Amino acid sequence: MRQARADGETTAAVWQEGMNDGRCVHICLDGNFDIEKPTAQQIYALRDLLKRLKTEHGIKSTNFKYHSDFANKTCPGKNLQEDRDFITRLAWERESTPEPNLKKQIYDHLNELTKLIHKIDL
Repeated sequence: MRQARADGETTAAVWQEGMNDGRCVHICLDGNFDIEKPTAQQIYALRDLLKRLKTEHGIKSTNFKYHSDFANKTCPGKNLQEDRDFITRLAWERESTPEPNLKKQIYDHLNELTKLIHKIDL
């Protein structure tokens, strides 16, 4: 993995929406994903990069876009178009919600602990 431009540097990409003025970070994976899939190493590197950028710049998942959102392009490629949600989830994973039964068990335990704490003579 290498960085071609500094974060916030003016680019030639996405000029269609005026987004080449340094307000966005552009990411490119090496390959033609119209005819191939990214390697596992590329996916892991992309995940780590997205997580770092999300944290450093406060990027929200709703602001994560693809080149094809702005131009008549296939980017990120036909083999990744169907995986758009997967790619977004790499960095913007939703925290899982406990199963309803587990939630009830936790709630019951907390209530029991609260009762015990009230019984303690301090």
